[in-house]
Amino acid sequence: MPIRIITVPFLADKDIFDDEELNRFLENKKVISTQAHFFTQENKSFWTVFIEFETLLVNSVSPFAMAEPERMLYENLAQWRREQAGKDGVPVFIVATNSELAEVVRRAPKSIEALKSIKGFGNKKLEKYGKAILNKVNGFYERKIEDRTIKT
Repeated sequence: MPIRIITVPFLADKDIFDDEELNRFLENKKVISTQAHFFTQENKSFWTVFIEFETLLVNSVSPFAMAEPERMLYENLAQWRREQAGKDGVPVFIVATNSELAEVVRRAPKSIEALKSIKGFGNKKLEKYGKAILNKVNGFYERKIEDRTIKT
């Protein structure tokens, strides 16, 4: 299996870990295993993540293949995921993988049962994050409808 090691620095001015490279790398990967190690160097904090992975098919769902509104929702969900992972002290893929978020965008579930039908959303994840994800999806589409109403 191929491996990748990515070091994620803490951005003190933003009070977050800069996980952009890690998220970009995981975009079309199936994670087999991970190991994460926290360290400091010269009073700066870092996470180093060892990832064993498989590359998914080229035609897997990607936010870059989405229309602009769907890409906006994906980015909104990805931002929420980063914030939630930071609060919970877990890697972002524990909250939801990139492919899970892409499938949420594609299906736009309106209920916990609909969200449960998406691969990766088991009872534990649904209990912890399901309501927040549905609120993000439903709020996004409600805003879009209101925006159209205002414009016409």
